[in-house]
Amino acid sequence: MDHLKPLQKPRTMPVFQRIDGVALTLAADELLLKNAAVVSEGQVETDKDGAHVYYGTTFISIDLKRKDLHLGIDQKDFGLLIEAARRSILFRVRLMRLVRLETERRSFPLLLRGMLVQTEFKIEDRQFLVDINIECPLAMPLDEADGHHEDQV
Repeated sequence: MDHLKPLQKPRTMPVFQRIDGVALTLAADELLLKNAAVVSEGQVETDKDGAHVYYGTTFISIDLKRKDLHLGIDQKDFGLLIEAARRSILFRVRLMRLVRLETERRSFPLLLRGMLVQTEFKIEDRQFLVDINIECPLAMPLDEADGHHEDQV
C-alpha cells in the first residue's frame, strides 16, 4: 500500500470570490425609471378548483433619447446597459414594486399570495424595453373568507 497517498486534512472552503463586471448606479436606476412609460394588462382568472390567479404583463419603455437622460453611453454600450440592468438587484426590485402595485390594484379586493415573474430586457430603436410577465396566486381577505363582512362608514 505504498502507492496510496496519505490522508489529508480537509481544507476550508473559500468565503469570497471576486466578480468583475458592470453595475448600474443608484442615480441611473432613478433616472431610467423617472419618466418611463408603464403599461399593464392582465386579469384575475379562476381555475377549475375555484382558486383565483392573476395573470398579467407590464411593459416598461425607457426612451434613451430623452433630453433629461444623460447616461454617457453610446449605442455600442447598450449591451452593457442590458447586462447591468439584468444583474442589478435594486433595479429589479424597483421593477417588481411597479408590477406589484399594478397587480394589487387590478386584483382588489383579493390579496396577493406570492408572485412568479419572468423579465425580459431588450433595446429597440433607442428604447430600453422591459417586459414583465406575472402569475400571482390570490387569496380572499380574512373577513370575506369566513363569511363575515364589515361595512366601513
